[in-house]
Amino acid sequence: MKQRGVLRSISCLATLLAALMFSSAGGFAQTDDFQDRFRDVASELRCPTCVGLSVLESDAPFSKQIKDEVTAQLKAGKSHDEILNFFTERYGPWILRVPPKTGINALAWAVPLGVLLAGPLLVWFFVWRRRETWSGVEAVKPLNEILSELEKELAAARAARQGGNP
Repeated sequence: MKQRGVLRSISCLATLLAALMFSSAGGFAQTDDFQDRFRDVASELRCPTCVGLSVLESDAPFSKQIKDEVTAQLKAGKSHDEILNFFTERYGPWILRVPPKTGINALAWAVPLGVLLAGPLLVWFFVWRRRETWSGVEAVKPLNEILSELEKELAAARAARQGGNP
C-alpha cells in the first residue's frame, strides 16, 4: 500500500513537472512573440527628444515612458495599428518615423518621385531643345569662322602697317 502511495506521488509529481515544463515553454514562445511585437511598434515611433532615433533605440526618459505605454497596450491586447493610432492621436503624425501615405502626407512621397520622373524631361525641354536656337546666337561661332576672321584682321593690320611705313 505504501508503494502505491509513493508511486502515485511520483506520478503526480512527474505530471506536474511535465505540465510546468510545457507551460513554461509556451510562456517563452509568448515572450518572444511579445518582444517581437514590442520591437515592431517601438521601432516605428520617433523619440520626441532625440534626433533620428526611434523609441526602441533611445534611452531618454520620455522614450522610456512611451515604451512603458506600448508595453501596457500590448498586454491589454491591442493590435499594432491600434497602438500606432493611439500615439498618432496623442502626438500627431510626426511621432511616426515613416509618414503615412495618405492625405497631405502623400506629398512627402509624391514630390520626390515626381521630380525623379519629370526632372529629365524638364532638362531636355529647357536645355537640349533650346540648344538648337542658341547655335544661331552671334556670340557662339564655330572655330573655323573665328580663325578666318582673325586671319582677315591680321592681314588688314599687316597691310595697314606696310602701307603706313615706306
